[in-house]
Amino acid sequence: MDVNVIRGDKMPHLKIVFDTNENVGEIFIYDTFVHRKTKKEAYLTQKEPIAKTQFFITEKGRKYVEIGVTDLWVSEDFRKKGFGKLVMQMIFALATFYDVPVTLCSVSQAIGFYKKVGMKILKKPDVFIWNPKKKRKP
Repeated sequence: MDVNVIRGDKMPHLKIVFDTNENVGEIFIYDTFVHRKTKKEAYLTQKEPIAKTQFFITEKGRKYVEIGVTDLWVSEDFRKKGFGKLVMQMIFALATFYDVPVTLCSVSQAIGFYKKVGMKILKKPDVFIWNPKKKRKP
């Protein structure tokens, strides 16, 4: 698609898929914009996501106890533009809703990113945690 042909406001499109039977989910971000006249989405680059993550929610009995992030990926062309942070904000919102911490294991090159979005190192060198209980104001 030629981007110059259709004009509109550029915005990321989020898609969240959650399987309540398995307690697993995925978050996708697509590079799209909304056409001003038709209000329909159009893809700027491709229909493949520019960022995505997989997560699971651990249950103990009938209570959720943590959200684990297994993969976070951002296309090289879209790194350092806030898309990884947006995915993590969605995970944090889910964790806040369920009142559970977020945990993940990180590759060494992403440690700085996870610290930047507010996660703390739980176990050296690569296990991180984010706890919504510590973010609340009294």
